[in-house]
Amino acid sequence: MPSILRKLRAMLVMATIWSAGWAPLGIVWSAVAWLDAQRSVGRAWLVPFPPIVAPMIMCAAWGLIAGAVFALALASAERTRGTLLGLSRKRTALWGVLGGAALPALTLLAGSPWLSTQPAMFLTFSGLSVAFGAASAVGGVVVAQRSEIAAGPAQSVPELSMSAT
Repeated sequence: MPSILRKLRAMLVMATIWSAGWAPLGIVWSAVAWLDAQRSVGRAWLVPFPPIVAPMIMCAAWGLIAGAVFALALASAERTRGTLLGLSRKRTALWGVLGGAALPALTLLAGSPWLSTQPAMFLTFSGLSVAFGAASAVGGVVVAQRSEIAAGPAQSVPELSMSAT
């Protein structure tokens, strides 16, 4: 497989893993919204439980974009390190923060009305996105490093570099 296709596949795999990891946040989001509405009304039976599919899809798409930005940043910035074993957790968390902050930053730059109408919610989601981006990055790279160590030198995980080889 040509080098660029292999790298594109690696980026898509990383983004898909992040998407699957972020999708359950939609369930939590629905539950929190339901509990908040229930507290506002005062009676549980007046507030039906919200659908969870739409928030799950939104969180999965958010994770997909964040994972793709993380994979691009990691591959671009860490191409000289060679393998995953050379990555520190701090640097990985930094690239995860960048991935998690990508969509809130685009929302801010696009002048979304969400920021002006609900700034507290925007800041909350931005903070959660950044924190979950860092956690996803470190968790994913730690698992990949352990698999590379377990595989041994003969069957190591392919490099992440974006340089033309």
